[in-house]
Formats: sequence, C-alpha cells, structure tokens
Amino acid sequence: MTSWHDSLWPLLRRALGLGGTAPSVAADPARSLSPLALAYLGDAVFEAYVRARLVARGKGSPDALHQGAVARVRAAAQAQALAALDPLLTEEERAVVRRARNAHPGHVPRGARPADYHRATAFEALLAHLLVTDQVGRLQDLLDRAWDAGDSAGK
Repeated sequence: MTSWHDSLWPLLRRALGLGGTAPSVAADPARSLSPLALAYLGDAVFEAYVRARLVARGKGSPDALHQGAVARVRAAAQAQALAALDPLLTEEERAVVRRARNAHPGHVPRGARPADYHRATAFEALLAHLLVTDQVGRLQDLLDRAWDAGDSAGK
C-alpha cells in the first residue's frame, strides 16, 4: 500500500505545472515564485501533512483533531520546528529560509508574535521550495523531523 504522500506530491507538482500537463509556473519555479507565494503553498503542504499524521493515529473526535492540528500549525510551533531543523539545513535551504524570513507579509495574524510569524513564513517557504524543486525525499525527512520536534515540545 502506498502512503498518502506518494499520491499527494505528484498531484501538487502537477497543479504547479511541474512534470504534468498544466502550464508551468516558469523554467525555474524555485526562483520565479516569491517567498510569500512559496509560504502560501508550504502552508498547505504542512497543513495536509499534519492532518494526515493526526488522522493516521486513528483516534480523536473532529474537534480533537482540529485542536491537534492548530497546536502544530500555529506560528509559534512552526518557528520552533524551524529552529529544530536549522542545524540540518543546507546552504541552499538556509538561503530560502533567509529570503522568506525577510519578506514583508503586510500583516501579522492576531495572537502571533511578529518574529514567530516571520520564522513560520520561512518554514513554510522551505517546504514549498523542496516540493517545487522535486526534493520530495528531503521534504518528507524534514516534515518527519518537524513532527518529532513538535512531539518533543509537548504538542
């Protein structure tokens, strides 16, 4: 049986026009997409990953699943995940993180500290960068490590 991400990644890449029949975003999608566009896509990638992991546990009401997801996808939790991943990042990945962390999103959601929100934006952009550059194995590894970091933090 294939895992959920074996089906999800090709679907997302095809939607972006990377290896499918949809129009391509550009010859070099990692460079052509803005950091905030990458973060927007990375937010969806992380949300789907978290929801799938929570559902795979096989227990919990919809409300409990929602609360578990919120605990992991909020800005502070993503900032902590990025901090845990930082020592493992390549120079290219660090450059993506820097570029996205320094982007100006226009507003910070209520309840989020600006520094956490900027780091969360960088974390999400990193995830999308790995997806659009077809580094799915690396993406899966970092997602798993981010999940483990959330467990260590008591999420």
